[in-house]
Amino acid sequence: MKLVVGLGNPGKEYANNRHNAGFFVLDDLADRLGTSFTKSKGYTYAKAKDALLLKPMTYMNRSGEAVLKVCRQFEIGSILVVYDDVSIPLGELRIRANGSAGGHNGVSSIISAIGDPNFYRLRFGIGNTPYSDLSDYVLSNFRKSEVGIVNEMKIISAELIERYLEFGYSEMVNHYSVNKVSYSERIEKFRDQRTKGGNK
Repeated sequence: MKLVVGLGNPGKEYANNRHNAGFFVLDDLADRLGTSFTKSKGYTYAKAKDALLLKPMTYMNRSGEAVLKVCRQFEIGSILVVYDDVSIPLGELRIRANGSAGGHNGVSSIISAIGDPNFYRLRFGIGNTPYSDLSDYVLSNFRKSEVGIVNEMKIISAELIERYLEFGYSEMVNHYSVNKVSYSERIEKFRDQRTKGGNK
């Protein structure tokens, strides 16, 4: 079974935060797959095909607790984690097979909990912070002028994850490589609207 983990924080006060990009993507993916999330202790989950979609409800810094619990409960063959990344410009995505946490507390918690950094990642660019405190930035909401870009990123991310669920990691990477130009063009349309409409 494939496990897809979307990182974020539970609660209405965090619902539209940049840090909740992983939750956004999984919500969109669940809709596309015709499934819905069920509450369990420490997480919510949805089943789709031979996969489990997981949103930890343990808050970002303890995301690994929910992931470990699910890994012990189900026979998990591979893990894909979807999360926000301040080192990537808004509108861009990055895919990688493994690596360090890169300063992301949710990813760090998962590595610590399962004792292995070798899981797939889909990083959702949220741009650099204009704040002096990084936590203030990631816990801030996207601006109205950014919503169009974010919504398009969610759609593209869900498309990529569907490829992963159907055909595996390599096909997801290949699909992104082949369609990277068209994806960029889709994002640029919203960038143009953002420029014309101001930056509020």
